Amino acid sequence: MPRKFFDDVTTTLLVLRPKLYFDWLPTLDKNSRMTFLAHLGYQDQKTAIDFQVDLNRLAANELERLHAFIGRRQAEMTTPAEMAFILVWLLDLSLAHNAPNLTAEERQLELLQLLLIVPQEHEEPKNTLGVSPLLSFVSRHARNRLQKKHGITVEELERESRELFAGLTQFENIPPGPDTQTSAETYNRLIIAHHEKVKHLGNLLGGQVGQALTTQAHLAIKELTSPL
Repeated sequence: MPRKFFDDVTTTLLVLRPKLYFDWLPTLDKNSRMTFLAHLGYQDQKTAIDFQVDLNRLAANELERLHAFIGRRQAEMTTPAEMAFILVWLLDLSLAHNAPNLTAEERQLELLQLLLIVPQEHEEPKNTLGVSPLLSFVSRHARNRLQKKHGITVEELERESRELFAGLTQFENIPPGPDTQTSAETYNRLIIAHHEKVKHLGNLLGGQVGQALTTQAHLAIKELTSPL
């Protein structure tokens, strides 16, 4: 997986899931697989991920990176950003080892779902923050600056985000057909246009929150424009 993908997911994870617990079992199983334990949470959303990495399948540089991280962690020298990055990297390795039939795109989506960055496919719509939940992290000072300097009202984007998410329910129980497909494609374009605006806002905002907004918007656009 490209380094940029790990960097983008790490940035988003640090903002969206600031409560991160990451550890591992001290012993390997009989097949030299190491078990990692991760717990992530923010507000009312929590997830626990237990996964294994086959150390025999790691390249020399990968094994060296893992041992260096473990040494730094045991010495209490790791930063939250380093822990988040290693978690994303190891989870990707685990998926590559245990689900080799997944394409790179499918593995990316599975990883994002496990980390709660994008919703699980079977989840009921319950997101009161809309399709761009990270907008809620924009501070009052930043909102005022964006309004005065660029004429961007974050509250309007938040309203649009909630309305677009609520509108997705119209496609749940309608029969397939050409009219339905046309309607869905039109709605898809509306959501993409919204994410383009959020991406622009993130670029203007800068900083950790701005980068996370840009990253999540980019990932959403990529998912929405990918062929089925």
